[in-house]
Amino acid sequence: MGSDLSLRHAELKAGRALEHPDNLKRELQEYCDANPCSVTLYSKPEIGRRFLRVDLRDPSDGVYLLVGDFAHNLRSVLDHIVYSLVVKTTGELPDSRAIQWPVLTIADQKTFARQTKGLPDEAALFIESLQPYHAGSGTEFKRHPIWQLHRLDIVDKHHRVAINEIRLNTSFPTLSQSSDFTTKVGEGYLELSFPIDAPSVPMHFNPKPEIRFGASEEDLFLTIERLEEIYRFVSLDVLPRFAKFLRQSAVG
Repeated sequence: MGSDLSLRHAELKAGRALEHPDNLKRELQEYCDANPCSVTLYSKPEIGRRFLRVDLRDPSDGVYLLVGDFAHNLRSVLDHIVYSLVVKTTGELPDSRAIQWPVLTIADQKTFARQTKGLPDEAALFIESLQPYHAGSGTEFKRHPIWQLHRLDIVDKHHRVAINEIRLNTSFPTLSQSSDFTTKVGEGYLELSFPIDAPSVPMHFNPKPEIRFGASEEDLFLTIERLEEIYRFVSLDVLPRFAKFLRQSAVG
C-alpha cells in the first residue's frame, strides 16, 4: 500500500478485506474436512424403485458473514477513493449520499456526472473506463469484477448471501436416456431413482464440493478464487492509480 494520507482509509478498507479470504479458506477447509457430503441408498418396493440420495450439509454461519464483510469492505474502497478525490479537489465536503463510485451497466452520463461531481477530469475518465458496460453486449457486464463486487455487497445488505449454488461433483458414467432413471435436485441434495431390478450403477463421487457465493436471481456465482481475483483487481490495478491525485505533504 502507498503512503498517501488521503488514501489511508481506502487502504485500510482494502487491508481489512484481504483478511476475509484467508479466514474464509480456513472455514471452508474445516467444512470439507468434516465430510459434509453423505450418500444414502434406499428402496420403495411398493413403487418398484431404488433411490440414491447425496446430501450436502450447509457451511457454518461464519462463512456467510465473511463473504459479506469482504464484499462491503472492498466495495467501500471504491467509494472512499471518489469521496477523497472530491474533497481534495474542491476543498469541500460533498453530499455523501450523492458522491460514490458509479457502477453502470449502460452508459448514463447524467448519473455518472452526479456521482462523480468534483472529480478531476482524468480521474473521472479512468473511472468511466472501468464501467461494467464496457465489458460487452447483452449480459457481459455480469462478468465484470466491479459489477460482481457491487452486486455481492448489495445482496449482503438485503439478505443472507446464498451458498445454495453448491455443486455436487458426482457423475454416473453408465446412465443413458434408456436407463429409466429420474433426477431430483433440491437445496443441498441430489436424488436419483432407478427400477428396483436395474443393474447396479457406478457413481464417481468427489466429496469435496465446489462452493460458490452470490444469488441465483442476480446470476451471480463467485468462487473463493474469483473473490481473490476481484480483490487483486481493486487493490493492485485500481487503487494505486489514484495516488497521484491525492498526494499531499505529511503535514498537509
